[in-house]
Amino acid sequence: MNAAIRQAFEQGLGDAKVRSMSWTDEDLLLDLVLPGFPVRHLCLRFEMIAHLRIVLDYGDCVGQPLLFSAHAKAIDSGRWKVRFSFGVAPDGCIEFECNNIFECPTV
Repeated sequence: MNAAIRQAFEQGLGDAKVRSMSWTDEDLLLDLVLPGFPVRHLCLRFEMIAHLRIVLDYGDCVGQPLLFSAHAKAIDSGRWKVRFSFGVAPDGCIEFECNNIFECPTV
């Protein structure tokens, strides 16, 4: 994880919207729409995903999930434990472990 991505997690990604999420081989791509004006995107690639857990309950709501919080912390063996929490349509989380986190180009 480079300094810019570390800073984004430290400053908080709350109120960001998940624009898209995709799986490529062992990597997970997550494209976020960050709050603020003008709208900007942050696309993150999480390398070598393991223990992926996705729990989202939209209820009767539709649309892009709004992040409540996002955390990435170093764990044993040099890997990262990542958790994105959502609140109020949908409630739930996305959590996993990965080898590294990279910024990828946005579309």
